[in-house]
Amino acid sequence: YPREDLWAALHAELDGRQALLKRQAGIAAVAESVRGRLDQGIRQAVAAGSEAPLGTYPIAQVWAVLRSATAELAAAREKYPGESIWDTLQAEADQRKARLESEITDTIRACGGLLELDRNASQLAAARARYPTESFWTTLQAEIEARREPLRRASIDALGAGVRECLSRNDLEHAVAQLAAARHRHPGENLRSEERRVGKECR
Repeated sequence: YPREDLWAALHAELDGRQALLKRQAGIAAVAESVRGRLDQGIRQAVAAGSEAPLGTYPIAQVWAVLRSATAELAAAREKYPGESIWDTLQAEADQRKARLESEITDTIRACGGLLELDRNASQLAAARARYPTESFWTTLQAEIEARREPLRRASIDALGAGVRECLSRNDLEHAVAQLAAARHRHPGENLRSEERRVGKECR
């Protein structure tokens, strides 16, 4: 077989080409999957969270999808090192993460009541338990606390106004009920002015 060396060379070239095509297909599949998670996957997580009460952002669910995308990207870097597409995908993941942080922060700032805020605080707690090293949680916690104070004050003022309105109508039964609701919703708060008004009318 005088041309056996040629067949060996052609076989080696064929094997190399097949390996290259397999690598390219693997890289393309990862890129499609990562981008799908960052786009459709996150949108589906947000849509699934729409079953929660209005104004509640599904932080933990969305972050799970984001983390799965970045984990897949990290694994692909190890399996197929030296590919420029990984830097491109990392930039896309970073941009998506920044948009999510902005959306979540805007949701917290838009909370119209303490109940709504507390639901988002619960979402944060769940996400923090799953991903404790995420630095964004500290920033988000500060946003929640900043929003809580004006909502707390507004809630107390509204309950006080409700008590006073009942007293103005000589509706002692509802005034007492309003005061009880205020005590339940804001335990430990100073409600003495409302208590004095109700007590005075009940004498």
